[in-house]
Amino acid sequence: MSKKENVKENVKKSVSVFLQAKGGVGKSFLGYFKMLGSDPQKVAVVLLDSSQKANQNMTRHAKVLGEQNVKVADIYNAASEYKKSHFFQVFEDIAALTSEVVILDVGAPESNVLREALQHDEEVTGENLYYITEELGMDVIFNVVVSGADDNVNENIDYFAAVNDHLKAFFPVNMLINDVTFKADGESERMRKELVEDGLVTEDQVRVVGKSGSRNNDNAYLEVMAVANGDKSLDDAKKNMSARIRLRNILEPLASV
Repeated sequence: MSKKENVKENVKKSVSVFLQAKGGVGKSFLGYFKMLGSDPQKVAVVLLDSSQKANQNMTRHAKVLGEQNVKVADIYNAASEYKKSHFFQVFEDIAALTSEVVILDVGAPESNVLREALQHDEEVTGENLYYITEELGMDVIFNVVVSGADDNVNENIDYFAAVNDHLKAFFPVNMLINDVTFKADGESERMRKELVEDGLVTEDQVRVVGKSGSRNNDNAYLEVMAVANGDKSLDDAKKNMSARIRLRNILEPLASV
C-alpha cells in the first residue's frame, strides 16, 4: 500500500479553519473556544501566523493540549516572500498529525494572502485545495469571523464575500458573527438578519457566536475573558450561572463549524 493510500484509509481529519484579513476581530478567541469545546485527546491546533501573537497563543493552547499538540506554521520563505507551495504544505503537515480534529488559526496577513491567491493565483484555487485535502483525507470547513467594531464591519463582510465566492463550490464556508465585539444587545442578531435578507450570506452559513442577552453583566464577561486568556478553566468559569449561559452561547454554535 502506498503512503498516500494509507493516509486516505486510516486518517480522516476534521479541519476547522478560522480566518479574517483584519486583526482584532476575535478569530483566535473563537478558535480557542472551538478547541475548549473539543475532546482534548483528539484535537490539535495549528497557528498559521508569522506574528509574535502566535507564540503567545501557543502558550495558552499548550496549557490545555500539551506542547506536542500545538504547532506554529509559516507560509513565508527567508526573504519574507509568500510561495504558493507553502500554503499547500500547511495541509500536508496537518495530515501528518495524529489528531482527528485540527483547528487551523490563520493570522490576518496570512488570511489576506489566501484571498489574494484565490483571486489571482492559477494554482491556489478552490478546486485544487479540494483535490489536495481530499487526497490527504480531510474534511475542511472555512470559518470567516466578522466583528461588530465600526471600522471592521464592511472589510470583514467583503473578505467573507471574496473567500465564499471562490470556495463555496468545494467547501462549507461559514460566517461567524462575534457578538463579544458589539456594543449593544441585539446588534449582532440584527446584522445577521440584514445580511441574509440582502443575500450576502445564506441562513445556514451564518451564526451569531457568544450572544450575551445582557451586556451589563460585567461579571459574566470577566469570567469569559479569564477563560479566553488562559487564566481560568472552562469548568471553573461554568460555576457562575450567568457565565455558564454566556459560555454555552459561545460553545454551541462552534460545535458544528
